[in-house]
Amino acid sequence: MIAIVLGIGVAMLMHFTVFGRNMVAIGSNPATARLCGIRVGMTTVAVYAFAGIFVAAGALLYFANVKNGNPSDGTGKELEIIAAVVLGGGSLSGGRGSVFGTVVGALIIKTIGSGCTMLSIPNTYTHIIIGVIIIIAVLIDGLRSGKPKWLFDRLR
Repeated sequence: MIAIVLGIGVAMLMHFTVFGRNMVAIGSNPATARLCGIRVGMTTVAVYAFAGIFVAAGALLYFANVKNGNPSDGTGKELEIIAAVVLGGGSLSGGRGSVFGTVVGALIIKTIGSGCTMLSIPNTYTHIIIGVIIIIAVLIDGLRSGKPKWLFDRLR
């Protein structure tokens, strides 16, 4: 429930406030955002501060569930997080994505992970499957953004 409330709050922040639009503009092109009068440095610091607040909330919820603290518990989750954002429609080059899409992407990644666990597939192969999904999603993102030239130049 807390994640749903926080997700709705961030979605509303992104769509209905100037600060949210500034975040999208900075993610798309910081130089252009600076020329448009957006205080890029201050907004970036604020974004990182918000991210820290959400990480703290997640850590408290995780600690309440596990009942012990281990600083290396989140190690290796980066791949799943990137995969969730890319599958949810976010662009690795920035400036595009949504909270709802990221949540859907996270549900897809967790479903894949649970399916691999049920099928007794080792974690190494699960990470390989998720990595292949990221590669496919990035290729689709490149084609969708109309910039497939870099792909074809690299394949030659």
